[in-house]
Amino acid sequence: MDAYDSKKKDKYDITITPKGKHFTYSDRVELEQMIKAGKSIPEMAAHFEKCTRSITREMERCIGDYSADEAQKDIQKAKERQKMAARTAVATRIEKNEKEYKKIIRACLKLDPKADIIDIKIATGFPIERVEKYYDEIYQEVVKKK
Repeated sequence: MDAYDSKKKDKYDITITPKGKHFTYSDRVELEQMIKAGKSIPEMAAHFEKCTRSITREMERCIGDYSADEAQKDIQKAKERQKMAARTAVATRIEKNEKEYKKIIRACLKLDPKADIIDIKIATGFPIERVEKYYDEIYQEVVKKK
């Protein structure tokens, strides 16, 4: 534990939670049972090896009708949203890369309208598959404009 963590612990009277240890479904069910049994927050924090704030946060989720099952469903929804965001980011990156490839190939053809696929591959350093994918489309566009 470094000096910063030590000061934080002393100031806020908390323990530093080891990274990577998150509440699982079974932990939430167990926490629900401990709440119903009347255990104190420090007792639960010691049991789960978490800070009291983490326990309080999980307790707020488990109060009333919000059960461990619902908390688990919320976690699953959050994971699905993260996956969807990652897929969208990948699709956006691919689309951006395709636009960049086309832009560079188009520029090469405008410089030399008689350039063939090999010339463009050499000039750009792009894999031949990428050049072939866009070459005909862009070649027709550039040559027919002249």
